[in-house]
Amino acid sequence: MEAAIPRQNIPEAMAPRAHCPVCNTLALEVVRSESSNDQLRCKRCSVVFDVEQASSPRLRLVVVPKPLPPTLGGYWLTAAEIRAAVREFIQRKSAMVARPAEIAQPRKIETPATEAARSSAPLEAETAPLVQSGGRLLKPSKPTASGLEADRRAHELYRLGNAIPAIRAILEKGGNYTAEEIEAALAEISALEQKKQARARRWIMAVGIFLLVCLALMSIGYLISTYQQTDEEIPAEVPGVVPSSTLALEEFGGALLPATQSVNILCPQEHSNAAEIIGGVAKA
Repeated sequence: MEAAIPRQNIPEAMAPRAHCPVCNTLALEVVRSESSNDQLRCKRCSVVFDVEQASSPRLRLVVVPKPLPPTLGGYWLTAAEIRAAVREFIQRKSAMVARPAEIAQPRKIETPATEAARSSAPLEAETAPLVQSGGRLLKPSKPTASGLEADRRAHELYRLGNAIPAIRAILEKGGNYTAEEIEAALAEISALEQKKQARARRWIMAVGIFLLVCLALMSIGYLISTYQQTDEEIPAEVPGVVPSSTLALEEFGGALLPATQSVNILCPQEHSNAAEIIGGVAKA
């Protein structure tokens, strides 16, 4: 078997379409060095790996992220083999947490050469034991690769506008996820939805307060404008009435009468005045 050759130049267009072999995150970045070949790095789990120069390239981990064992690096493996090894490691750790009384012996991560010798052995269960508290499923302390994929799919569906029941139905039917992984992914989506609703309520409250203030200012302005118009329409003096404070003399019927009180100039005050105006003899 020919020795694998790492790819010297990795185009920038390849990184956005590549998935991390450890956490399955989409969109990686190219690491370039003058003294060595190009490599790919995941921003989420910090793994760095070489890409084989072949039509169906394998990968070789150069920087293995914690808490994965360093023995996982240095071998040319496919992305599926790396994910299977990561899932197996996480399952063993979860089993140790669930069964602290049992003493778990360290086990070396198998390479393709040793795995071929035991290909006839039964496969281990791919689901970690569920941990419950009060009847509710809890998220494990260390996420599995499929759990990270469930989180990623749930966030993508939520960004596309899907409701939580629809996201649950899609994850249950369209992926090989455990009930624990689905519940953990939906818990994060529920938290995002609650924050979104809280922001919407604050926005509605702010708009309502603004409208109430505008309505109050408009009402006050209307009342002030109405008061000013009413004040302008009241005449300074009523024709035919002399104010009681006036000391002037009014000429009435050829005689001068003191204006000691408000006097209506249209009504005669004495019989003689009425006789002079109407005619006839004044009544004694």
